[in-house]
Amino acid sequence: MNNIENNSFEAINLFVIYICFQDGVVSEEEASEIVLESSILKHYYFECYGEICDLDMESVSVEMQNMLTKKFEAFTEKISELEIQFFDDLISDFRLRDIALMAAKLSASKDGLHKLEESKWNFWFKRWASV
Repeated sequence: MNNIENNSFEAINLFVIYICFQDGVVSEEEASEIVLESSILKHYYFECYGEICDLDMESVSVEMQNMLTKKFEAFTEKISELEIQFFDDLISDFRLRDIALMAAKLSASKDGLHKLEESKWNFWFKRWASV
């Protein structure tokens, strides 16, 4: 799981979990939305890139959360340089950035958008929309 390929379906889902996890937990509502969106995103990813994704989000969500916790330590409103470099490199395709932002907003708002989730989402929206 530590070797997530850049601009992949897994990268999009890691970003979604990263946003949802800003309040310290991916709630059941958020997890359900991620799984629901997963099938739509898989189809779109296939249409754009011709690759089939067989990732089961339910089985890797906890693993992705653990990876994020180890990589970024504590989540705060202020974004770190490590976070910026990691996600800029991980998702550099403009279409995938739009998809990741949309999916993250939909998923994180399922249980009410926490101020840390909203703060990080707003940062990435401004950063990626202005490029």
